[in-house]
Amino acid sequence: FIGEEGDFVAPVGMAFDNNEERLYVVDTRGHKVVVFDRAGHKLFSFGKRGDERGEFYYPVTVRVSRGDTVYVVDSFHFAVQAFSPDGTFLFSFGPIKAGGSKMARPRDIAIDSEDHLYITDANRNHVQVWSSQGKLLMTFGEFGSAPGEFRLPAGICILNDTIYVADSINRRVQLFRYLGSGGRKNVEEHS
Repeated sequence: FIGEEGDFVAPVGMAFDNNEERLYVVDTRGHKVVVFDRAGHKLFSFGKRGDERGEFYYPVTVRVSRGDTVYVVDSFHFAVQAFSPDGTFLFSFGPIKAGGSKMARPRDIAIDSEDHLYITDANRNHVQVWSSQGKLLMTFGEFGSAPGEFRLPAGICILNDTIYVADSINRRVQLFRYLGSGGRKNVEEHS
């Protein structure tokens, strides 16, 4: 086992940082991220329940970029928060307190080869694509059952610029291809 009694309330998401050789584990009901070394020894944790930047309200998943930025999907703040590998808050996008969020129910995050962030939004039934600095670039998908449409998109991962989206209610995984050549950023349905 990794961790000791009391380290977690409800661990739900995790990511490994190969550069730092650390495992980041999101504890959704503990409102924190717990960090372990490769051998499974606890190094530290960061975050707590709260409404300020760097604090969480039911975080659900974590990903680490090639540049070692730690991105945490903070579900009930309708935001993604970015941290350094040691847990220092860097920035966030999607409001922590303010209204008018671009995210209604962020569920998962993936990072492509150009460090764009792909975030599934279960309530809006689409995938949002953000720059690594928190600028919304585009969305794709909408409510429905046809190819390219979603009903409760949940998990997402990217391998070799193929985007895999778990489409929960439609009981399928959809594939999309990232087209990033020539400075034009686009996503198309994978055939």
